[in-house]
Amino acid sequence: MERERWLRVREIFEGALARQAAERKAYVAAEAGSDQGLRDEVLRMLDHTSDSGSSLAGPAVPLSGLLVAAGLAESLAPGTVLSGRYRIVRAIGAGGMGEVYEAQDLDLGATIALKTLTGASLASRNGLERFKREVRMARTVTHPNVCRLFDLERHHETGTGKPLVFLTMELIAGETLSAYLERRGPLPVEEALPIVRQLCAGLDAAHACEVIHRDLKPANIMVSGDGAGLRLVITDFGLARPLAEITEESVTVAGTPAYMAPEQYEDQPATPATDNYALGVLLYEMVTGRRPFAAASAVALALQKVRHAPPSPVEFAPSLPAAWETAILRCLDPDPRRYQRAGEVLAALERGARGRRR
Repeated sequence: MERERWLRVREIFEGALARQAAERKAYVAAEAGSDQGLRDEVLRMLDHTSDSGSSLAGPAVPLSGLLVAAGLAESLAPGTVLSGRYRIVRAIGAGGMGEVYEAQDLDLGATIALKTLTGASLASRNGLERFKREVRMARTVTHPNVCRLFDLERHHETGTGKPLVFLTMELIAGETLSAYLERRGPLPVEEALPIVRQLCAGLDAAHACEVIHRDLKPANIMVSGDGAGLRLVITDFGLARPLAEITEESVTVAGTPAYMAPEQYEDQPATPATDNYALGVLLYEMVTGRRPFAAASAVALALQKVRHAPPSPVEFAPSLPAAWETAILRCLDPDPRRYQRAGEVLAALERGARGRRR
């Protein structure tokens, strides 16, 4: 399979995973259009995913299984050394930005995560410098609930004449919030609150450094440990939009449709309130096991968000405290004047955590 074809297959595949299971085939058919081979390839890859029947999207697909389904070998074999410093240990997963590996930093003797970045224009000096500026900003965020970025590197000996651009970052053991919620199902407020505390703390720490996520979703959040030792870590902070602008110059809208705020569809400047909209979608999922909106296409989804209020989460979680219902629906307000700080959301939830509907 040609590289360009593979990138298109993966784009549609990841868009399908971002939707509820019942919506995926229709989405793939709409995106593939008259290209039946493209449609069949994506559907074949979806058959390799794990879906236990939850209304939430399934967990991240292991890179090796995804590439085998596509008929490709792994891009970086174990033992490969990049930039004379980073030895690939194993493939971990694949996402919209590229492929993720566990690697050894041979200089420091540390285990790290290494994420390759797709897009030919990253090889240009201007494109790479632009992305470097965003990485520098993201590196200013130092917080236990935000994944630490280390560096942006280029590896020139790829065998294709094109440099490979990759990020090095903290390796987080555990599972994605997507997988956690699929495994646990809807959470009572007592279990959701410790997660939300850490999520809001990480968001506020990044926003204080003027770093906006732009693509906050369960697949970009890692959960490790359990109970009192549970740790939540937000990954890919500040990277979603700049990479989309670099790799797809004709497309300025970036994000995952299910979690995008209405202003993102119009390419308006992202603000903390943009991330807080996605926070509202996450909260809705945590307590109900489903997303607030569902549609067969991104356009239909955008129209729903602008024209219609979501069903109250109480319809699916009758014991949800009134304060939680109010806070979630305010996060999902299409007006960007919704909550400006994640800490405001947390304060509202804390006040209502002990309340119960009669």
